[in-house]
Amino acid sequence: MRNYFRFAILGVSGLVALSTGVAVAVTEKNSGTESAAAVSPPPIVEDYSYPGADSIEQQRGIRLIEGDGNIVLADCGASDELIEVYSSKTETSCYRVIGNTGYLKMEIPEVYTLKGDDHAVEATVTVKGQAEVVDVPKNSFVPVGEGENSENGPATLLELRA
Repeated sequence: MRNYFRFAILGVSGLVALSTGVAVAVTEKNSGTESAAAVSPPPIVEDYSYPGADSIEQQRGIRLIEGDGNIVLADCGASDELIEVYSSKTETSCYRVIGNTGYLKMEIPEVYTLKGDDHAVEATVTVKGQAEVVDVPKNSFVPVGEGENSENGPATLLELRA
């Protein structure tokens, strides 16, 4: 009978040790997964909004909304190869096209002239609530809104596409 008790105690001890080992292994596996998930950065999702748009709007009065990153705001004196936007409400703003194509959605009030760079550019403007697409030939000036005809009223530039 003594042997029976020894085997019973040994068996119970073995079961306790085994179940403790399994519990520790499961806990370590789960905590490893959680810590790996906590360390991983969130996925990158591009929303195409223009970086620094709020401060540009406060400083310059132009609203840059979104684009593909291939048309960017530039210093007007930096180069002759820039798209130029002339407005009677804000100072002249200039844009550099990086690469062959690009687009930039914006809101610039009271635009009267656009100047193209060495790309063929299309500009979407609204005049008296009507949207229209204006072709801006390479390195040419194109009047829009009041710049084209004083009866047209002011134009708002909504988009540039190169």
